[in-house]
Amino acid sequence: MEIQGIGGVFALPFKEVYDYLKGVKETREVEKQLGRVLQSLSLYKAALKASEESGTAFMTNYNHVRVPISVKDARNILTGYIKNTNDFADILSSIGMFANECHDLLSSSFAGFMEKVKVRKPVVHDLLTFFGNNYNPKSGVIDLTKLPILVRIYGPKIGFKESKQSSQEVAQGKEMAGKAIDKTKEILDQPSLPRIIERRLNRDVETATRRLAKNLKTLHTNKPVEKELWGNAPTWFTEVMDISDQLQE
Repeated sequence: MEIQGIGGVFALPFKEVYDYLKGVKETREVEKQLGRVLQSLSLYKAALKASEESGTAFMTNYNHVRVPISVKDARNILTGYIKNTNDFADILSSIGMFANECHDLLSSSFAGFMEKVKVRKPVVHDLLTFFGNNYNPKSGVIDLTKLPILVRIYGPKIGFKESKQSSQEVAQGKEMAGKAIDKTKEILDQPSLPRIIERRLNRDVETATRRLAKNLKTLHTNKPVEKELWGNAPTWFTEVMDISDQLQE
């Protein structure tokens, strides 16, 4: 959940890069070179949409479940959890792919293209350089410990600013999360919980959870980074992190 909170910072920078690259009209050779980059950003956009939809569906279903829950209810909850967990893991996977492509773009093979980006869109150039320089191709890990510096430089330009729309969305999420916490307490208070004996379903839950855990490890951060982001963050972001803390507790 801590990583998911920080993930909110990524959405608008990626949109900035995505919109720019989609609008680039160069030679066929350059378009071919951009193929992989465009693929990762398209995957990110699709995964983000899928995660939002499956997350909303899961939470809505969970909050409408009646206590005591039945085996059917439990099965539906697990099915929704598997879908949303895999969708969120896809977001992290696409970010890793993007960082890898940024790392490739920093090689001498793409010096001419990167120089054009630097002149025409310096913010995008610095974003590509940030992810490329802080990506370890051997381990597949992205070092986010310097993220606060990027935010201090380009925060407002990449969407890290006060937003009425974002605040409204967070308020809705906070209400939904609060209901989910109350629902969980009700479920845990029931005399006994239903047992799921379907091997396939249990296996899918385990696989999805392990995959998410593995992808989370590709984003390296620490408490000082989170603290600094909080200190310079717009209201909506601190509220997102507050929700994260409540859910973890």
